[in-house]
Amino acid sequence: MAKITTSYIMSLLFDNDIFYFEPKQLSTILKIDIHKTYDIIQRLKTSEVIKEVENGKYLVIGYDRKRILSNPFYIATHVVVPSYVSYWSALNFYGFTEQVPTYTLCATTKQKKEIHLEKYTFKYITIKKEKLYGYTKEMIGELPVFIAEPEKAIIDSIDLSSNAGGFSEIVKSIDNSITLVDTKKLIEYARRFPNKSMISRLGYLYEANGIKLQKLQKFKSTSFVLLNPKKAKTKKYNKHWNIIVNEEL
Repeated sequence: MAKITTSYIMSLLFDNDIFYFEPKQLSTILKIDIHKTYDIIQRLKTSEVIKEVENGKYLVIGYDRKRILSNPFYIATHVVVPSYVSYWSALNFYGFTEQVPTYTLCATTKQKKEIHLEKYTFKYITIKKEKLYGYTKEMIGELPVFIAEPEKAIIDSIDLSSNAGGFSEIVKSIDNSITLVDTKKLIEYARRFPNKSMISRLGYLYEANGIKLQKLQKFKSTSFVLLNPKKAKTKKYNKHWNIIVNEEL
C-alpha cells in the first residue's frame, strides 16, 4: 500500500473526481478505519488543502487555495452534485443583466439548505429531475463549472422568477439576449419543460420582442395564467398564449 501522504490523498481524490467528502467516504477510499481517518482529516485541515464547508463535510481545495476559494461557481457546483448555476447568477454571467446577485443560485434535484463559506452564500433551488437538463461544463478560471446554457437560464428564470431578481429582471434579460439565444434550442428545451404556464409566458415575452415561437403553441397552458405571477389579476387577456396581461412591457 502506498504511503498515505497529503500528495497521495490529493491525487487520489482528484483522480476520482471527488471534490467534497465526509469522513466515512474518505475512510472507504483510503481503506483505513474511521479513527485514523479523523487524524488524517486534521492533518489535511492544518495543511489547508481541504476546507470545512459544513459540519463534518469538506471541500477539496488542494494546493491552489486562492484559485479555488475565489471561484464561487466552482465551489457551488461541486459541494452539491448534481447541480448547476442558473437563474439570476447565470443571467448575470451571460451579461443579460448588469445586476449582480449577492449569492450564487444553483438548481439541484436534492434538498439542500443555504451554505455560507467565507464571503460567499450558496442557495440551492430544488427542482424535479425532469428539469435537470440544459446545462454545460464551462472552464472558469481554469476550473470546471456546471452552468445553465443561455436558453435554459431564461427558461429556469421564467419558471421561478423570484430566483431571477423578479419579473423586471427577466424582461430585461430577454431584451438583452434576443440576438444571443439560439431560438431553435430555446424551443427544444421549452418543449421538454414540465410547466405549461412557463411556456405561455415564454411565448408571450418573445412575441413582444418580435420573435414568434409558434412551435410552442400546442404546449402552452390550457387555462389563462398571470404574466407576472407576483402581481394582481387584470381584465386584459392575450388569447394567443393564454396570458392575463398584468404587466406592461
